[in-house]
Amino acid sequence: MRRRRSATGEDTPRKSTLYCPECDHRSPATGEWNVAETARRTRYRCPECRTSVLTQPRYDDGETAAPVAAMWGRTVRGVVDQLRLCRRFWAETTA
Repeated sequence: MRRRRSATGEDTPRKSTLYCPECDHRSPATGEWNVAETARRTRYRCPECRTSVLTQPRYDDGETAAPVAAMWGRTVRGVVDQLRLCRRFWAETTA
């Protein structure tokens, strides 16, 4: 694992380093982790204690996270529209 020197002189691990919360094992995400892939998820387990360290959703080649982003965008727009209506109603009733 390549380390960089920080401004304080300490060795800092690369950003893609995974840490096991149980046994403090650490290595790059592309390192020695036990990787299990299912139809929906990819799970990384510690090679020393078998603790699940990271679970990520899997997407097929044509599938992306775009539906979730689109749903979130619609939700935010709905909330903004409701706030505008409330502000307009408030302005009309206090005028």
